[in-house]
Amino acid sequence: MLFGTLGYTFNFGRAVNTRIGSAIVDRVTPGGAPAVSVGVAISLNPRTSISLGYAQTVALGTRTRLRTIDPQTGAISDPIDVNTRTLQLGRLLFGVSYRTSPATTINWNVELGATDDATDVRTTLRIPLNLSLF
Repeated sequence: MLFGTLGYTFNFGRAVNTRIGSAIVDRVTPGGAPAVSVGVAISLNPRTSISLGYAQTVALGTRTRLRTIDPQTGAISDPIDVNTRTLQLGRLLFGVSYRTSPATTINWNVELGATDDATDVRTTLRIPLNLSLF
């Protein structure tokens, strides 16, 4: 089976109004993050499947509005905007799923960083349970 996803993470800005060293941070506005992934899942038998894929996220830079404090006079400057760079997060995906019973499936996923900005290795083990209480 072929699969794919499209997504976008929107982040809200926030007034911080905090002094850090010789600067006063007024507001921080994280950038959004469009994402896409594609891959293939293959069933090995009725209980076991594997998946292979690639995911790409572009984390747009964060804008910070701050004012500097002169260490000699204590004078506060006019606000300036500082922008961080955009991050390219590419990941190779590998996953295994094994159904232990009609109510339980074990899912293990590994992501390998394919770009300099991505985490080198990330692994996840999930064991969702299906409980019928009523």
